[in-house]
Amino acid sequence: MGLRTGFATLLLVVLTGAAAAQVPAGERLLGLEITEAENESFDAAFQRARAAGATVTHRSLAWEDLEPDAGQFDAYSVALLDDLDIYFSLTGQRVELNFGPIDTPNLRVPADLAGVPLNARVMIGRFNAALDTVFAHLSHVELLSLEIGNECDVYLGTDPVLYAQYRDFFTATKAHAESLYAAGHGGADLDVGITWTWDALVDSVQGPLIEPLVQRQDVLPVTYYPLRPDFTVRPPEDVFGDLVRLVTAFPDTARPILLVECGYPSSPVCGSSFQAQADFVDNVFLTWDALADRIRYVSFFMLTDWSRAYVDLLADYYGLADPAFLEFLRTLGLRLYPGDGFDKLGWRVLQCDAALRGFSAAPCDLVTGADGVAPPAGEVACRPNPANPSVTISCVSPRTGRVTATVYDVTGRRVRRLGEDIRPAGPVSWRWDGRDAAGGSAPAGVYLVRIVTPDGVRRTGRVVLVR
Repeated sequence: MGLRTGFATLLLVVLTGAAAAQVPAGERLLGLEITEAENESFDAAFQRARAAGATVTHRSLAWEDLEPDAGQFDAYSVALLDDLDIYFSLTGQRVELNFGPIDTPNLRVPADLAGVPLNARVMIGRFNAALDTVFAHLSHVELLSLEIGNECDVYLGTDPVLYAQYRDFFTATKAHAESLYAAGHGGADLDVGITWTWDALVDSVQGPLIEPLVQRQDVLPVTYYPLRPDFTVRPPEDVFGDLVRLVTAFPDTARPILLVECGYPSSPVCGSSFQAQADFVDNVFLTWDALADRIRYVSFFMLTDWSRAYVDLLADYYGLADPAFLEFLRTLGLRLYPGDGFDKLGWRVLQCDAALRGFSAAPCDLVTGADGVAPPAGEVACRPNPANPSVTISCVSPRTGRVTATVYDVTGRRVRRLGEDIRPAGPVSWRWDGRDAAGGSAPAGVYLVRIVTPDGVRRTGRVVLVR
């Protein structure tokens, strides 16, 4: 059996089992980066996220923001720590906190430490003093984890000297953070790690440089955005292979993987759409089911899109003005920004996927023709899903004309044409009995349903067939 065939078989076996079982939440944790719509309060956004099943909130603070210069702690940043401690302890929400000297391409240290090696005694001592301040103001909230630095591989690049320096820095500051947390939280343990990008962890050059630092971490925090170098998206179906590649590269079950940022833009400038973003969310849940023993936590980035004005500020921060990069940043939200915000399809899929697994009791409004109600325009609905063996497939045709519906397997082979005829505008549906074009029973697995409506738009749904 060739590699390509073998992987396709593995994909069918794992995803079929995962989707059929829809593995209960169990010890897994769901999180969200909470961002507000234009006219929405933080509390309203938080309650929205919690109702969907998020029990952990991602928060971040750069060392430079807390301590702009030697021993000068910023009053606003300290107040933010106090607010975080009070708000999340009162709501019973755990916090996954990132605080460190590196944020993606930037070194974020106090001004007087610019140019000082990362493993210098003064650098380590000053960061430990900053940790003293952080934990003095976080005496009540429970932390899921502390990450010392965000996407550090971007700054460290491929320089072995920098990685060795950061290894020393992390080892010394990790021990101090753990002792501070235990002293303030009744002896409780704190999981401490460094956040790396998925791309670097699986890279043949950076991966080996990162490995010695990973060995010193309690957890493996990862950011995951399936992008091409030009900031256009890769297909949502890549999620399974990407995350299998990650757990294969880092198989140590004693060091859980935390997907601290997991996101997919919806902008057409990035080659995406609302449907593609929703498919990404669904693929993440399905893959998480299959890899539940390795991935403890998934935090979707983010709840609501950022404003264009804020993204313009980020362009300066990252030193990138590429339109695709800016649209990537702006449209990562699962809700739209203007006014009170508006749900994208991805948010509704997240609510349903989370509820199906017991993360929440949130209602699922992705109703279909199988329930007697047409799906929203632009969506392909398949119910029941998983199917054993029959499924009703439906969508809304924008106008009268020829509509085709075809079932394919995951290799792209056509399994069966369900219909190709003139349909009136409005809801259209087909019944697939789980058989191929020759009348034989299609094997259990994942199938794609492609619908082409009179406007020429191709819409895709997915069915998991069980036997």
